[in-house]
Formats: sequence, structure tokens, C-alpha cells
Amino acid sequence: MANASDPRPAPTPQQVRHALSLMPSGTDIERRDKAVLALLALTAVRDGALVTLRLKHVDLVDRCLWQNAKEVDTKFGKSFRTYFQPGFSEAEGALEDWVNHQRETLLRGADDPLFPKTEMGLDEAGGFCAVGVARDHWKTAQPVRNLVKGAFEVAGIPPFGPHSFRHMHAREALRSGATVEEFWAVAQNLGHSSMLTTLRSYGQLPENRRKEIILGTK
Repeated sequence: MANASDPRPAPTPQQVRHALSLMPSGTDIERRDKAVLALLALTAVRDGALVTLRLKHVDLVDRCLWQNAKEVDTKFGKSFRTYFQPGFSEAEGALEDWVNHQRETLLRGADDPLFPKTEMGLDEAGGFCAVGVARDHWKTAQPVRNLVKGAFEVAGIPPFGPHSFRHMHAREALRSGATVEEFWAVAQNLGHSSMLTTLRSYGQLPENRRKEIILGTK
């Protein structure tokens, strides 16, 4: 007999908002890092795609992310738009602040990285230290995983990784009683061509929630 897999760990929107609220934004690196967490909260973009995004892929007017497979490392080479998840106003503010800071202060253009890697230099003692943001993409998604886990740890929250935001988006849709059409919109927002994929990968309900629904105690 096949055994159902346990629900994967994922943060709640409240935990994400708390972690985001504690992230500083005084330096270029801090602004960038806060915007990374903000974009994950808004779009649940895969970390492999996130590190290849360019400034032009964010549309602050239509509140969406254009994951163009010709330029972004998307899964299965699929192009799609991801619209910002509501309920994360501070995240939208952090992302807008970073995009505008890059354009207006750092004078970056449309094809520059949305999240450039850290630029290293020498401190007064001759040792290597972070001095700002470069003009290149991160080579891997590991720095994103490190900064996301670090942000949660500082907030006293289990160190969730970037992929957990995808579980959060799907579970919140189920928890809120989304209609079939609404859940299909969430599935497409995650880049899935089948709603069944979303349910299989991210739709597991915690046992206590399943109990509430079945016993009518919700």
C-alpha cells in the first residue's frame, strides 16, 4: 500500500511578514537581500529562476514577474507571468524600493541583474570583505538559500528555504477555501500546466487541518 507523504514544512504568511519586517535596508546589500525575500513572498519564484532575473522582468505597474524562458532559467523552459500575491504590502514596498534604487541611484539598466551578486573588496587590514553589489548575476542559488534561512533564523522562525514559499502559496489557497478557478489561478501563477501537479506537489494538508474539515470542527 502506498503511503501518503508528510506535508513539507512551509512558513505562514504571518511568519514571512515578521521576518521581512526585521530585515534591515540601510546598505545596498541589505536592500537587495530584503527584496529577495520580498519577491519570494510575492511570487514564490524558484530560486534557480530568481538568480537569472533581470530588472526588466519586474513590472511594478501590473504587479507581476515576467519569467521569460529565453532569458530566465525556468523549469522545463516555460515562459509565464506570475502576479503578486496579495497580503504582502511591505514586500511590495521593499521590492519597489530596490528596483528604483538600482535604476535611479546605481544607474542600472533593464538588462542588469535584478539581484546582482555581492562585490568583494579589501578592508583596512587587507582582508576580503563585502563592499557592495556587483553588476553580475549570482552563479548559483546557494546565496539565496543562505540569506532566506538566515532571515528566518534572526526572526526566531524555523529556517525555511526558498522552495517553501511555493508550498505556502498553495496551502493558503486551500486553507482559504479557494474555488476550483481560484486554485487554478494559483497553479498557473506557480508555472504549472496542470492543477493536479500543484495538488500533488504542494497541496498536502496538515493532519490537524484534515481532521477539522472531516469532523466539521473548522
